[in-house]
Amino acid sequence: MRINVKKFSAKFSAIAFQWTITTEEFEFYIQNLEFLWDIQKEALKCRIQIVTAENVEFELVNKCVLIVKAENIKTEKLWDGWNPDFPKGLAKTVTVK
Repeated sequence: MRINVKKFSAKFSAIAFQWTITTEEFEFYIQNLEFLWDIQKEALKCRIQIVTAENVEFELVNKCVLIVKAENIKTEKLWDGWNPDFPKGLAKTVTVK
């Protein structure tokens, strides 16, 4: 089922592990958000938490929203997930007696 909307906003919640899709007419929750084309090499769930676009055409396929075409796509990452190679919050120096 293809849906055309003028304004599209998707926010990922790491706690609920789902996307909240908001348009001018409705709001719903979905597990996966994918683009028909590759906008970047990184995974959306790990690196990007907010996606906004205009004049969007998307399909609902099982538990996934597949964006077929969109204009003025903006992505924003609020935080990077924990990376074991770059731990955060550790002391810069360690003193041992």
